[in-house]
Amino acid sequence: MIPQGVGVGLLADRAIPELVRAAREAEEGGCDGVWVPDERFFRDTYAVLAALAAATGRVRLGPCVTDPFSRHPALTAMAIGTINEISGGRAVLGMGTGISGFSALGITPRRTVRAIREAVELIRALLREGTAEAAGEVFTFRGKLDFQAQSVPVFIAGRGPKVLELAGEIGDGVILGSLASPGGLAYAEARLAAGAARAGRDPGAIDRMIWLHTYVHEDGRLARRSARRIIISVLQSSRDIIPALDVTVPPALARLIEEAPYGYHWNAPPEALALVPDPLVDAFTAAGTPEEVAAAVGRLHRAGIRHVAFRLWASQGQQPADVQHLVLDQVLPRLGRVTA
Repeated sequence: MIPQGVGVGLLADRAIPELVRAAREAEEGGCDGVWVPDERFFRDTYAVLAALAAATGRVRLGPCVTDPFSRHPALTAMAIGTINEISGGRAVLGMGTGISGFSALGITPRRTVRAIREAVELIRALLREGTAEAAGEVFTFRGKLDFQAQSVPVFIAGRGPKVLELAGEIGDGVILGSLASPGGLAYAEARLAAGAARAGRDPGAIDRMIWLHTYVHEDGRLARRSARRIIISVLQSSRDIIPALDVTVPPALARLIEEAPYGYHWNAPPEALALVPDPLVDAFTAAGTPEEVAAAVGRLHRAGIRHVAFRLWASQGQQPADVQHLVLDQVLPRLGRVTA
């Protein structure tokens, strides 16, 4: 038996027919969510989601995540409302601070937490009422949607304390960015609880999801070596909160993540990857054999994470479809045993 709460993240770096096939296989294999990152400059997220919505019948669908800067929130409301209609009410909106493509677009994000708050308020108003007026500190709008939309759940994504508190305050759910260790989860729970208390909410009512970088291979050591690359990226985007996560970053690696430019991890040399120790792989990914990955996901479910979205990465010699087949055929069947 496969427990509820597993999905896959499909980066739109493949042809649409391949993505459709992957989404169908995920649905048939027992997943309950398919997520498409809104990252530049791949295929358009909402066009891909429309194709996936037309090809599936049960899975939840949404961007994981979009941001309030590259699109005006009214346009996001229009887009996610359309996906919700095509899918028959299966849309979920993942909203975070974003970073992808900002430099190329000439975007310098400011007041990110305020921007997310105003964006969520405007999107909800448009989906619920059809019209909205906003004269905020970041966004202004006065208008309406020219079609009848329906409300969708809004999940707020991030690792930073203020964004997590905002999720606790106003989110239907939270998306934790790869905080897979006990220390990382405890940090996130404390921030969610603080935000929920500020709004007089029960923190237990907030749906918890984790965006989990996943490397799975029959050769578990190969999978774990492959995961080192993404660890450099995660650490770079988590520099301000590393002390709160109860992880140890070796001094040489700490210097690297301070000095290296964004995107360095894609071409990091072997000597840089060798600086990443196994405990950091465990803290931010699920990596190893199918049995080891299933055990990691089981621990997350037992810790209160209701939905795990696998961001699947290929190791040497693998194609994206190979990794998904391993998850569907060998990881998911084990989850009923490891979570019992």
